[in-house]
Amino acid sequence: MMNREFVAERARNLATKLLHDEAGNDARHVKRAYLATVNRAPAADEIDTGRSYVAQLKQRFPDKTDDLNAWMSLCRVLMASNDFIYLD
Repeated sequence: MMNREFVAERARNLATKLLHDEAGNDARHVKRAYLATVNRAPAADEIDTGRSYVAQLKQRFPDKTDDLNAWMSLCRVLMASNDFIYLD
């Protein structure tokens, strides 16, 4: 399910919205991604982990990963999380 084009399109749409709303504010991007996907604010360590994930992805694959693709990847990770898939 998570490899379907539908999920990729939704992740791309969310990443595009994040980048257009608050350019250059990675902590705000992570917060908005959490609110949009799992409907809660992230903890401080989750913000740090999200920012670190995006930065490491761009550093590891500089010629293949631009801002949009890095944030799209984080959005897909959140969409694959238990918080997104299962209801309490």
